[in-house]
Amino acid sequence: YEELSVYTINYSSLECEPSVIVVPKDTVVDENYIVKEVIANFKETVDIDSIIKQDETVTVSFVKGSAPAANVSTAMEAVMLDCIAYSLMDNVTGCQKIYFRIEDAPYTGVDITLGYDEPYISSDITEE
Repeated sequence: YEELSVYTINYSSLECEPSVIVVPKDTVVDENYIVKEVIANFKETVDIDSIIKQDETVTVSFVKGSAPAANVSTAMEAVMLDCIAYSLMDNVTGCQKIYFRIEDAPYTGVDITLGYDEPYISSDITEE
């Protein structure tokens, strides 16, 4: 077994906090596994349309009408996206940008709207 640090929601403070999960020995720890583990800890149902890793980016596309883009508070939407994004950034080798979309269209949520090519989070220190 190995341990993996992912982010989960503290439901009393509505904050994103690190938590350690135990990974079975022969598990492939990739972007799909990480997202699955993160959303397994959410009380809300999150339906994933697709997860695509390309070069240094990971794009998570949600099903329309599913949390975190619908049926949650504005605070909950932000903390859910943070947990997914930080968990991917910390655990996917070489990952530097996280994109969120809705069924491969721009992410339009409760309070957060992102352009199609606008990263939710990026580790780039300098933008060109």
